[in-house]
Amino acid sequence: MTEERQAEKAGKRSTGSSLRLIESLLAGIGLFAGLCYFLGRLRTIAYYYALGISPNTLSFSPEDYMFSSFSLVLMCAFACWWLYQYYDAYRKGERLLRVFPAYQEPSSRIERVINILWVIAILTFVTAVLVDLYRETGWGGIRFPGFMGISVGAALGIVVILALRFFEYIFGKRHSQVIIIVGVMMIITALPWVTTKMASIEAKTDMQQFPKAVLICNDVLDPHLQSSPQNPRESIEIGVITRNNGMLYVLRQDDKSVDEWQIYGLHEDDITTIIYLKGAD
Repeated sequence: MTEERQAEKAGKRSTGSSLRLIESLLAGIGLFAGLCYFLGRLRTIAYYYALGISPNTLSFSPEDYMFSSFSLVLMCAFACWWLYQYYDAYRKGERLLRVFPAYQEPSSRIERVINILWVIAILTFVTAVLVDLYRETGWGGIRFPGFMGISVGAALGIVVILALRFFEYIFGKRHSQVIIIVGVMMIITALPWVTTKMASIEAKTDMQQFPKAVLICNDVLDPHLQSSPQNPRESIEIGVITRNNGMLYVLRQDDKSVDEWQIYGLHEDDITTIIYLKGAD
């Protein structure tokens, strides 16, 4: 009987642990989905503002907001993962500077030097990411889909963990719960700024990658879009941005400067033909 009771208790503990795990996963998924929706909406607004289109004229579904940017989803995932690492270490009573190997006491001078070099490398990486975000350069992140989201999420997480570790050093572990709340607030405060900057970088990069096309319309086009005065209903080569609410939004870049462009909204009912162009590889 004793063995049966022990087996029964073990089964109940296992079931309870599984239920708690499922509850934690569901809560985490719900939080992640809400974060992706909120930031996706903010990213969409900033993206079209950067191009020169008022988001008030566009219509999107919740799914459009949530999956508006692969980089944004990865950034949210990495930022949440770093914060979870802090919380997990706090629960286990471990030191919380997991991103650096220097949180363990080195056993030799060589290990101490390696730790210092590792810390310098990570701080250099974080500084480079934040500076490029501020300057909106992107440093090639768009050429590798998702790389910008991973690097920004990692940099943001490292900054938050360093700040939390600093607070823990000053106030002690007895205030760890308050410190974790501070960390959450730091992420909530930083993410909108980071998202806006990422959206601006993506918009400026996408201008070179929008599908190229020539339009043929029923009505006479704007003089800046006409292929020639003799053919005012056929457009020059333009970039197709998006179709939305019965409008086709196109981009015409200035011939003299890539930093100057015009956005035009054309009624789809007025367009008779769209000829997409494929450039040489």
